[in-house]
Amino acid sequence: MSVRTREPASRLSHQLMARRSGTAVRSFDRPGIQAGVAFGLYLLVSLLFFGIPILRDIRHSYVGLGRPGLGTGFTDPSVYMWSLEWWPHAFVHGMDPLVTHLVWAPQGVNLAWTTSVPGAAILAWPITATLGPVAAFNAWILLAPALAAWTAYLLCRHVTGAFWPSVVGGYLFGFSSYELAQMTAHLNLALIFPVPLAVLLVLLRVQGRLKPIPFALLSAGTVALQFSFSTEIAFTMTLFGGLVGVLSLAIYPEARERLIRTAGWTALSYVVAAALLAPLVLALPGSSGFVPSNWHSKYATDVLNLVIPTRTALLRPPGTGDIAHRFAAGLSEEGGYLGLLVLVVVMFAAHEGRTRRGRLLLAALGLIVVASLGPELRVAGIERAPLPWALTADVPLVRMALPGRFMLHAWLVLGLLAAIWLAAAGRRTWARWGKWAVAGLCLVALLPNLTLPLWNARTDTPAFFSTALHQRYLEPGRNTLVIPFASNGFSMLWQAEAGMSFPMAGGYIACGVPRDYRRWAIVATFLSKRRIPRYDIQLRAFLGHFDVANIVVDPSAKGPWANVFDTIPVRPVEVGGVLYYRVPDSVLAGYRQIPRPLNVAWRSLQRVCQ
Repeated sequence: MSVRTREPASRLSHQLMARRSGTAVRSFDRPGIQAGVAFGLYLLVSLLFFGIPILRDIRHSYVGLGRPGLGTGFTDPSVYMWSLEWWPHAFVHGMDPLVTHLVWAPQGVNLAWTTSVPGAAILAWPITATLGPVAAFNAWILLAPALAAWTAYLLCRHVTGAFWPSVVGGYLFGFSSYELAQMTAHLNLALIFPVPLAVLLVLLRVQGRLKPIPFALLSAGTVALQFSFSTEIAFTMTLFGGLVGVLSLAIYPEARERLIRTAGWTALSYVVAAALLAPLVLALPGSSGFVPSNWHSKYATDVLNLVIPTRTALLRPPGTGDIAHRFAAGLSEEGGYLGLLVLVVVMFAAHEGRTRRGRLLLAALGLIVVASLGPELRVAGIERAPLPWALTADVPLVRMALPGRFMLHAWLVLGLLAAIWLAAAGRRTWARWGKWAVAGLCLVALLPNLTLPLWNARTDTPAFFSTALHQRYLEPGRNTLVIPFASNGFSMLWQAEAGMSFPMAGGYIACGVPRDYRRWAIVATFLSKRRIPRYDIQLRAFLGHFDVANIVVDPSAKGPWANVFDTIPVRPVEVGGVLYYRVPDSVLAGYRQIPRPLNVAWRSLQRVCQ
């Protein structure tokens, strides 16, 4: 007869807890679980930083500059809100989505070279249809840093095999000073999450862990997605990817065959991407990108911006504000601040600089940073000396890429570099803790400045456009002049919130002024808010030529608008928060007989943004 001994309850409890703990640890070690946790962390950070004031009223608040004086591109978000509305509207109504005649009417605009984010518009269609373009914009702009951080995490996790170092590396890319700056104004330039994916796919192919056909298809989808967000970033991703590939051929001679084969499959993926984007690609030759000649130098990284933060950073050393104010690019384009990451680069160089991987990353980082400085070295806004990038001033396509934006690629290298440095096993406990202390200080130095409304704004759409009032006053199909004009106000958003129900004599979908409008000097008055000589004759001829039957003026808009529009025999009606002028056909018929006056302001009509 056997006797069964009973284990103490406390021991059984401890064993059960140990098994459960071990199971939980093993589950968390799974890459898929870790990736999900990482994305959740990044999304939570994005919502905590930017979402709290916005989500209270997601249809009337948005992530962007809260006041015009805070930085450049105050009205730029309206361009993306309009685009998010335009693409579904064009598909539903059977229009060509690549050419709109609703702005700068009746001539219209070819959207192929503009920042109209077709990919984002199509993916956000359900949100736009149910909650409107402002809510769709908010959804994307809040997801942008989280997605960028997450895809960078996936790249770092693949390279290092370590979770927390990869989390830090992903954060550095997704919440970099570049991303924080672009989030104040430019949705298309904030949607950068396909870039790390493209690099990860290339690594998997070179290592033989991804077969050629799946690689080509996945790479094509990634390139097409980035192209549908920003043609500029897709181009610079290709440019610097190619340059890093050349560096890899020199540093890894034994892998040249694999690298060259991968380059061939990558080229094939671009062919597939071009096929996926055939309508957009075929429309490019029929339009032209507009980049003023001085932008190549103006929108470059000031060398002091690498160590001096702008107002986007919470922590700014005393006395640096005046220096940062002299940077020429403007707040939304000044994303070069590295903070204490300079120390990480130095320590990485000391530890990994002799390895081939270290040399490749450091060479890539140096190449990108030097290119981002542009054609001339700027120190506190003053041009000091020519730089190598000046050689690209006349190179097609390259001259259209603004150098300061290259820093997004530098941030990806920095994130990867930091993850590798953190993941490297330290011999001593104090050294490991020291690394994490430095990493923590780097993250603190990059915290966004939430004390200013840089990512918190409200729409100002008058009730005339946000309700059905406009349907009672604006005759369908008749051209409408809206003041504030173009980039001076939010007329693009007002048109979108009115359901694209009227064409507009003006607009702000790109910086260039269409040729037909450049012929009219009165447009300089609309843009500059200053009267030109004989503005009365200029206005009448303009209204007749463009068949402008409706004029809508925001009474709070700065400018001489009462005097300007008093020259036409129409009294305004105060309705829905605007002043509405209905120009009778009989008056327009007389105005059409006025010959086009001499354009006395042609120099100021090259672009609608500075």
